[in-house]
Amino acid sequence: MKKILSVICLVAMLLTTLGAVAVNAEAPASEISKWDGIVPEANLNYHFAGEGTEANPYLIQSAAELAQLAANVRTNDTATCYEGAYFRLVVDIDLDNKEWYGIGGFFETAGFKGTGTVENGYFSGTFDGDNHKIYNLKLANGNLNGLFGFIKNDATIKNVGIESGYSELTGKSRVGGLIGGVTGAVTVENCYSKASIKVTAPTSQAYVGSMIGCIMDTGDKKISDCYSTGDIEVVDCTQNFRVGAMFGSLAGKTTYLTNCYAFGSITITHNKADSNSNGNTNFSAGVLAGAIMDNPYLTNCYANGDVKSANASGAIPLYTAAFIACYGGSVATAEKVKNCSYTLTANSATGTKQNDAANMEGVTNYPMVNTVKIDG
Repeated sequence: MKKILSVICLVAMLLTTLGAVAVNAEAPASEISKWDGIVPEANLNYHFAGEGTEANPYLIQSAAELAQLAANVRTNDTATCYEGAYFRLVVDIDLDNKEWYGIGGFFETAGFKGTGTVENGYFSGTFDGDNHKIYNLKLANGNLNGLFGFIKNDATIKNVGIESGYSELTGKSRVGGLIGGVTGAVTVENCYSKASIKVTAPTSQAYVGSMIGCIMDTGDKKISDCYSTGDIEVVDCTQNFRVGAMFGSLAGKTTYLTNCYAFGSITITHNKADSNSNGNTNFSAGVLAGAIMDNPYLTNCYANGDVKSANASGAIPLYTAAFIACYGGSVATAEKVKNCSYTLTANSATGTKQNDAANMEGVTNYPMVNTVKIDG
């Protein structure tokens, strides 16, 4: 009980410091670089200050240099995934609500920048935000997109916050405010996202979260000391989706979530998923995560928010939850889920019924995820 109370006290302290999600947030006038919206061509010969080592990392000194890093990584060249290289952000960045193509990612709709080409790359280095902030993030349409569109292998993202942002996207989307897609043995620590995202008419794989859209495939992932306050909305879905105010879908080998907190709301409108869809775990919305699969470990995690749904006639069942909508893979035990809790501030979904979910021994407010099944 003392552990639970300590989590709630910490959450209360966080809530007093978190402001509302701002779309056009005013960034401090000093020590900030404002992006002009120009998406540069990849330049494999571009020289960032520094040596790219842990002791002397490459320095990102402006919004233009952050955009240059993004362009280089998207080329999917082995030299520009920056595996083993170290970067440090030395200034706050205002992206000024210009369309952002991520550091890595996959962009194919109508050709990248209208050229008919496809850009697909990933980041595998270490990026230290040095506690700097990103303001006014607006994501471009893409299958994988976020501030970091796609990170892979042994990538580490730490000490960076998305202070504000709002994105309206269409079509196939695996997107997150901080990171769109993750695979491999990656580490994310001491990060936050206040970005809100709306996805309309996703044709498939709408894996969306304010922090991370989709974690997948091999490698142990470690995510710690992170929080999100963004809201997520999915409209006119015709195929599967997993959405969360913090994480969309977490799957693939082992995921360790430690000291992670989600505050936000999820709205699912006019769910039109067809009868050929691949099972109910692919239609899930949870405040902390839409789905956590395979072999998860959760310690000191908390969720506070609401889930809203207005399904179209004939829609297949939708699973919603205040914590995690779908938990799959290995059996949840007190060893794997420790000192976790949630508060459901509202659930306006109608026609719901309780799902037979197994108990997660480390989560208070049984049943484990307060999962309800919406019949449409």
